[in-house]
Formats: sequence, C-alpha cells, structure tokens
Amino acid sequence: MLKTRTGSLLRSDRALGVCVALAIVLAAVYYGVFIFKTSFLLNGERYFCLYDDAMISMRYAKNLAQGFGLVWNPGGERVEGFTNPLWVLFMAGLHLLPVPAAKMSLLVQISPLRFCS
Repeated sequence: MLKTRTGSLLRSDRALGVCVALAIVLAAVYYGVFIFKTSFLLNGERYFCLYDDAMISMRYAKNLAQGFGLVWNPGGERVEGFTNPLWVLFMAGLHLLPVPAAKMSLLVQISPLRFCS
C-alpha cells in the first residue's frame, strides 16, 4: 500500500513539474512575441520600446548615467518626474553598458530573466 501511494505521489509531482515547465515555455513564447510585436523598424534598425512610466524613468536614468543628474532635460530644472526610484537606478546602471539606444529597452524588458535562473 505504501509503495502505491509513494508511486502515485511521484507521478503527481512529475505531472506538476511538466505543467509548470509547459506554463513557463508558453509564457516565454508569449512575452517574446509581445516584445517583438511592440518593436518597430526605423531606417533598417529594429527599436524596442517601453511604455508610459517606464520610458519616463528611462529618460531620467539615461541622464543620470550621463552625469546630468535626475533631470528630464540636461541643464534643466531638477524635478522628480519619475515614480519608481529603484527602477531609475537599475536602468541607469544598464545605461553604463555599451548597448545601443535602439536595444536599451529590450535589455530592460529581458532583465528579469537574469533573476529567474
């Protein structure tokens, strides 16, 4: 009787693992398609974009990484126009990497994958 219950538990654990793996693969495909569909071509180069609050934070992050501080426009007034300071600091760190501007948003979009491994 014990072997049967243990075998049954092993099968259900395996089935759960397969379901979780399938869900992860489906989510990865969905997100990949979403990222691609929200990108665009400009002069033969593919640009990736973020929306609304994330792009506002990206501009502040770029200016911070370039040494202008947390400003919307370099040389402009220092106004806190972002709502997520940790994301701004994280994105500022990404702006220090040698990544072209067209791909910076893609780097931000896929950065959570680093924390999944």
